Amino acid sequence: MSEIVLIYGESGTGKSTAIETLPSDETFIISTLGKPLPFKGWKTKYTDENYYKTDNASCIINCLKTIANKKPKIKYIIIDDFQYLMCNEFMRRALEKSYDKFSEIGQNAWKVISEAQAIPGDLIVFFLSHSDTDQNGKVKMKTIGKMLDDKVCLEGMFTVVLNSQIVDGNYIFLTQNTGNTIAKSPKDMFKERLIPNDLMNVAEHIKKYANEDEEVINQEMVDDLKSKIEECKNTEELKLTSNLIKGLREEKKINKKERELLNIIYKKQTEKLLGL
Repeated sequence: MSEIVLIYGESGTGKSTAIETLPSDETFIISTLGKPLPFKGWKTKYTDENYYKTDNASCIINCLKTIANKKPKIKYIIIDDFQYLMCNEFMRRALEKSYDKFSEIGQNAWKVISEAQAIPGDLIVFFLSHSDTDQNGKVKMKTIGKMLDDKVCLEGMFTVVLNSQIVDGNYIFLTQNTGNTIAKSPKDMFKERLIPNDLMNVAEHIKKYANEDEEVINQEMVDDLKSKIEECKNTEELKLTSNLIKGLREEKKINKKERELLNIIYKKQTEKLLGL
């Protein structure tokens, strides 16, 4: 099953620009508007082979299936300006008097997200969308209004929701809810509440988090323990730990028993050994 990520924010806050850091030979863009990408050389990186314009839900779903079945090199999919999938359909059906159209528009958006999530393998699908502020001042993903929002909460379909912002002139992604801005990510996936608008960085964190059980030691733990070891090296346990850290620093492999030992020393013995 693939990973799906929602990145939303005001126009001009760096959502599409963040695509630039992804390797173009491993990335496929589905654009609902077909507008130019906001970085130099994008036409040489994204051609008919990895760029497709459509605002039709069925066409997007078929494209996702084709990528999954026939383009094994693709690791990242972008659905750019996702809100226009809903907005454009609404405008085409604006003269319809039935309120059923809101349910159908919401269902089409739901189908695209569900299909993206159901893609087999380790693909990451990024949904880029504009933001909106509701009557209570809460910042959320832009849809076509309350008639649709009452039927489906699209943000709830994602585990990772990032909000693009500009803070002190820096283009960033917000990773956690502030109380009035919807943003979320699993515990400890990102160390900081604000991260650079870099999709490759986001993808690397997601992949690392998904395989965290394969890596018992994280860099923060290593750095923390190393600083304490430098202050006190008079026990056999700490000498052994120092050797393990040296091995990690040199990117040498250590066996499972050694990794478990380092964890035990860090979690259960360090305070006693250092007199903390």
